[in-house]
Amino acid sequence: MGRGCGDGLLHRAAGLGAVAWLYGLAIAASVWLWIRLTWRTGGDFLLAAAMLPLLWTTGGLHWLARPHVFGWLWLLAVLIAAERGETRFRPVHTVMAVGSGALWANMHASFVLGFAVLALYAFGEGMKMAALEQRGWQRARWCALAAVCLLAGTLANPYGMALHRHVFSYLTDTELLSRVAEFPELQLSRGRRFDRRPHPGGRRHRRRMRLLAAQSGSRHVLLFFSILALRSARGLPLAAVAALPLANGSITLALLRLNGLRPVLQRVLNAVLSYSGNLRRIDTGHHGLFWLPPLAALAALLLSVPAVNAKAGFPPDEFPVTAAEHVASLPPGARILAPDKFGGYLIYRFRGERKVFIDGRSELLRRCFHETIHPP
Repeated sequence: MGRGCGDGLLHRAAGLGAVAWLYGLAIAASVWLWIRLTWRTGGDFLLAAAMLPLLWTTGGLHWLARPHVFGWLWLLAVLIAAERGETRFRPVHTVMAVGSGALWANMHASFVLGFAVLALYAFGEGMKMAALEQRGWQRARWCALAAVCLLAGTLANPYGMALHRHVFSYLTDTELLSRVAEFPELQLSRGRRFDRRPHPGGRRHRRRMRLLAAQSGSRHVLLFFSILALRSARGLPLAAVAALPLANGSITLALLRLNGLRPVLQRVLNAVLSYSGNLRRIDTGHHGLFWLPPLAALAALLLSVPAVNAKAGFPPDEFPVTAAEHVASLPPGARILAPDKFGGYLIYRFRGERKVFIDGRSELLRRCFHETIHPP
């Protein structure tokens, strides 16, 4: 796309086929990390198999050649790190957190999720220790330090704090978000008020609130992504990526602790959990890494076939591929009225030399794109 920072090295080297190859690997890696996170939370194999179609159908709508796919990789990596249960924050953790924050911030705006996840884990673990009157704040401290280091790393971008102000202003601009189809909100009636009077349950209610506060950090993160999914369509793939593995772990733990069933049902449940556990042990034995190099090489080989590489592009039935030939005959200064989906294609098709309305790009490096695609 255009010149300067709008160019992609792979696109310039091998065209859209290479871009499709890269993002195909990134999507495959995100699914692999999704499985790793599921095992890290103690999730069940059969439940994971049942949840995978939800991931494919929800996340598949956003499996595009766009930077947010790499944001999913960073998000899953942060969740796995938080679930590992480290107790001592070592220098290598500092380097990894700062470096991850820097790379993430220069890829996509979703770096704010990494900080939010680590902060929620720190809060949840701290509240758990306080509610249960236990000692062992090491996990909460580790997550808090990781959050601070990751946030510090995000400052290593071309715009410094201006990037963070841009993210904040974008996410709090209700008028702008109300016009974006992916951000419909579920709102309560303005006239509704919550009753703040003391709960009649008294001591029992306080005990329930104490148990709620004692939930681990993963429960707070699960609630966070569930709320995101309820508030906007863009939160649905995030919930599928981040919340489903955490939910699997919680459901599996509840099933393992379930007792008092009839003997027949209890035996069936134990047999299913045992069989699923054996399948999980088989999977964790090789981690799937063995297949990565041959599959990556096979995908590159297939994309090198001219007949296959020719299909790596924009489907004519979804994008104005044919109409673009007629647009090319218009005067250079003509402005094109098109929806944002078509506008993005036309910007790519004409290398930013033709201005479109609507230009649906709202990325953080907008100034960089504007100066390279539409030079003054």
